[in-house]
Amino acid sequence: MIDAEALGEVFQTLGSPLYWGTVTVTILLVIMVSIIPGVSSIVVMAILIPFIVLEIDDPIIGIVMLATLGGVNNTLDAIPAILFGLPSAATQVTFLEGHQLARRGLAAHTLGGVYVASAMGGVIGAIALLLTIPVIRPFVLSFSFGEVAAITMFGVAMVSVLSRGAVVKGLIGATVGLMMGTVGLDTFTGIDRFTFGQFDLELGLPLIATTVGILALPELIDQAVNRRSVASEQAVISAREVWRGGRDALKRPWLITRHSLLAVGLGAIPGVGSGVVDWLSYGFGISRTKDKSQFGKGSFEGVLFAESAQNAKEGGQAIPTLALGVPGGLGWVFVLTAMIVYGIAPGPQILEQHADLVMVIVITLAMGNVIIAMIGLAITGQLAKLTRIPFPAIAAIIIPVAIISAYLIELNVVVFPIVIGFTAVGLIMKWYSWPRPPLILGFILGPIIEENLFSSISVHGLSGTFLRPLTIGLLILVVVTAVTLSLAMGRANEQEASVPSGAAPTTPPAPGRRETMLAFFGTLAQRASRPAWRIEMLVPLVLMAVGAFTWQESRSFPDKSGLFPLWISGAMVLFSLIELLKQALGTPPKGPADIMDMPMLSRGAVGVQKSRFIVAGLLVLFFGGSALFGVRWAAMLFAVLTPIFLLEGRQRWIASPIALLFVSVFLAGMTDYVMNTKWPGSIISPWLPWGAFVHNV
Repeated sequence: MIDAEALGEVFQTLGSPLYWGTVTVTILLVIMVSIIPGVSSIVVMAILIPFIVLEIDDPIIGIVMLATLGGVNNTLDAIPAILFGLPSAATQVTFLEGHQLARRGLAAHTLGGVYVASAMGGVIGAIALLLTIPVIRPFVLSFSFGEVAAITMFGVAMVSVLSRGAVVKGLIGATVGLMMGTVGLDTFTGIDRFTFGQFDLELGLPLIATTVGILALPELIDQAVNRRSVASEQAVISAREVWRGGRDALKRPWLITRHSLLAVGLGAIPGVGSGVVDWLSYGFGISRTKDKSQFGKGSFEGVLFAESAQNAKEGGQAIPTLALGVPGGLGWVFVLTAMIVYGIAPGPQILEQHADLVMVIVITLAMGNVIIAMIGLAITGQLAKLTRIPFPAIAAIIIPVAIISAYLIELNVVVFPIVIGFTAVGLIMKWYSWPRPPLILGFILGPIIEENLFSSISVHGLSGTFLRPLTIGLLILVVVTAVTLSLAMGRANEQEASVPSGAAPTTPPAPGRRETMLAFFGTLAQRASRPAWRIEMLVPLVLMAVGAFTWQESRSFPDKSGLFPLWISGAMVLFSLIELLKQALGTPPKGPADIMDMPMLSRGAVGVQKSRFIVAGLLVLFFGGSALFGVRWAAMLFAVLTPIFLLEGRQRWIASPIALLFVSVFLAGMTDYVMNTKWPGSIISPWLPWGAFVHNV
């Protein structure tokens, strides 16, 4: 327990000007990290840790600064996801539900709820950290590699079956994502897999570039083609509406507490990536909700499910870091490193030997989350007004910044073809109503599943892996939850489709089992004799071919490096065949399917064909110009021309110089001055007057 001496040291630290100066600097860094694309808390922590351990003598101050930077940075991440449709790896659920709410004019209301849920989640996570450290050791140690693999498979299965109206497509997307996660050097054997001789792919497909391509750019392009603002002029946007959203979140204290505690438990399991926690929280919330028809279309509660878990999981990840010396997440690796440098040994005895450190971390995490939330509540009334601006003016800034941000993480030109390729994939998936979240989650979690699964087999053997009681229980939970949610989402679709708007639901007399079976097989035989061909059937056909190719390639990999991709490619072929038969023998859709993903907003918009050609030409100009005369100049040219070609009247001449100013400040201030970025060489820049200012790799 914490004694009087430790409490005295805590109050002494809290009364120190150095402590408050550190907290202030950290919060300012968090605001910058959250709002500016291309900068992550992990990058900032990696840059700061040498300075902290060498220049800050007080270990509590140094460690608390790192813990706070990693522990409170999730709250404001929701701003670009909700306002602009620009998600990060950790805000996919917030993007899915929150951006659709913003389109309905509820951006301010939604963000107000996000801040309150995030603050409450952060406080609950901090308190759980303090209460759990003395007793958590047996729980954490009971989870081995097999259990971590089962939980991550649970996350992939959860998001796949949540793909309303497209469960098979969701499963295919998950297998494609899992296969993408195998690209690069195999962890166990060092064998190259699916790199095709490209050295740049040996570390795998870059996460940010892939996410930008599949999720972010298709949304930005879609809205730019639509030419309208995110929200209508009638949208309710004010500081009062932000606070009203916060009050609506406060009316759901049990919901937020429930999902925060779930996130603490998941975060406390080493190896469970943060990318799965929000999806598991989201799926769990849906399973506990009677009316599931609004999820995936813009659900305020869906946002709360994810956001209450985001900051709470940081408290959970701190538990194994402090109690066992096992980092619960990537950010806590830096905290653990600083502890070792300062000579502080993590372990169950930390509350006895360093109770003051634990208490200050808990207090700062709780206080930091509340401060960040208050700042968000104060500034969002103005930020939300950006949703009233015609989107081409925003796209002129966000599109080049998003692409450049993907490059800043890797500093490798391989990012650009990856972004281009996956943007095409994302647009095709949106057009033909294929849910993208399962693909992204499979890609993020695939390496975690494979590494833990085969580590467990190496340690416990095949039978020992799948016969451990906890593993069996988790696998049963995966199957039961997947089946239950799939049936529940199917019933929600049927109820919604059968009840016209404003009409009361009716219950027609149910046909007998014999009549139902005869009708089913009669219809199936009739369609099998005249299978329908549609252009969208090329998608499962191509995926079958890709699966067959990767299956054949996997057979050539030595040792066990080919087992996981072999299994996944087989599943890809099977699910793609099922989807192909479903499309060939099923009734042709009358319109876009209602799936759990963002719909194609520009479909049917006025002048859409012309807008598509303009946007395509601007993107060709950007990528071609990047190769011809440099990325920075291509970005500025894109910023100038996009409003001119996509807006009308005075708007174009006002938006164009403003977009150029913002992009120029981002390039000169953030990329050149702060990050000292080395830019890739271009074809003609050495011969241009500004060629001396271009940094060549």
